[in-house]
Order: sequence, then structure tokens, then C-alpha cells
Amino acid sequence: MELPHRTGRPQNGLPVVHSTVNVQTGLNKPPVPHIPKALDGYPIYHRTSINSWEDVEFRKAVDDPGRKKLIMTALWTEACLTFPAFNPLAEGYEVYVRVDAVGGTSVAAHDAALRRVEQAGAVQLFCGLQREWKRSETVPAFMSPHRNGRHAWDPVLLRPQRIE
Repeated sequence: MELPHRTGRPQNGLPVVHSTVNVQTGLNKPPVPHIPKALDGYPIYHRTSINSWEDVEFRKAVDDPGRKKLIMTALWTEACLTFPAFNPLAEGYEVYVRVDAVGGTSVAAHDAALRRVEQAGAVQLFCGLQREWKRSETVPAFMSPHRNGRHAWDPVLLRPQRIE
């Protein structure tokens, strides 16, 4: 899933598969309002399994004969990211994890989970989608969390921090 910027739609034209876990059962709360708003028009796949890769509807949404690269984000690094990262790696996908779009229940859990997925073959991404300043159509959204005193998300503790 490509993380949408607060300006709205995902900025790089990548396909997005958005899923939740245990929201429909009432055990978990829905995503924070700006995520579904930014992903308006994309279906939400509700599931009960922690490992999204084990959910049939999620897999149908991801499976595309020409797609072999996945960029993954999640709520908890040690569960919601780690488990579903291992399966596609074993099936020959290239998996990239957005370390700035996932957090752990603790710094130690987050760091350990990132080491596990990297050891399994995933590549950690941080600001890796911009790559080129000539891609001027995506520069404003890329820069918005980092400039003008706006808030960005602390990737480990999932709390806002002030960027100076």
C-alpha cells in the first residue's frame, strides 16, 4: 500500500489495497478518518486474520499476473507487517516496507520486526518513492510532511512530532 499524503490521493499512481482487521467484528476501531478519505474510491477489505496474506479477498485484490513488487505498510510492525511480508517473499515477490509508515508496540518490537523482514529479504524504504526531483508533480506532497512546521508521524511510537 502506498501511503497517501494529507493532500489526498496517493501521489505516485501506484495501486492501493487497503484492509482492516476486526473492525467489522467491533474488536478494533476503524482507521483514522483521513485514511479512508484519502483512499476514497478504493475498496476496503475487512478481515479477521492478522496476516492479511491469508485472507482470500485481500489476496484476490493483490494478485495480478504482472505485479511482483509490493510496498507494504501496517499498524504494528511486529504483527501486521511482519507476518504478511514473509509469505509474498516466499512466493517470489519483491517486498518493500515503508519504515516511516508503520510503528511497533515498542521501539524494541519495531526494530526487531524490521530486522526480521530484512533478513527474510524485504527492503526497507524511507522516502524511496520520490527518487528524482524532476518528478515535480509529486514534490509538493513529498515535502509537505517535512516543511513549514507541519507535523509528521513518529514511525516508532505512532505519535505526532513537530518537525522544525
